Amino acid sequence: MERSAHNFGGIPAEQQQGVNLSSETRYDLIAQGLGCYAEKVDAVGDLPAALQRAADSGKPALLHVTVDSAINADPPGYKQFRYVRTL
Repeated sequence: MERSAHNFGGIPAEQQQGVNLSSETRYDLIAQGLGCYAEKVDAVGDLPAALQRAADSGKPALLHVTVDSAINADPPGYKQFRYVRTL
């Protein structure tokens, strides 16, 4: 597990287990090597067209989307999602 995923649960850094993956890891290139359609998306405005290309490819697809890890640590709606799972 990537250590940053622990931020969702509010686990302090000293108690987090796992690895910190390099920001240079290219999941799109890994997926392409496995025969999938894949591309890297760096701008939110490019996402709709990339999703369409992935759907049109007819292959399993992966979009490697660049995100800001600080913003992604507490995504909108996550607290509500966690609460609903306790009901």
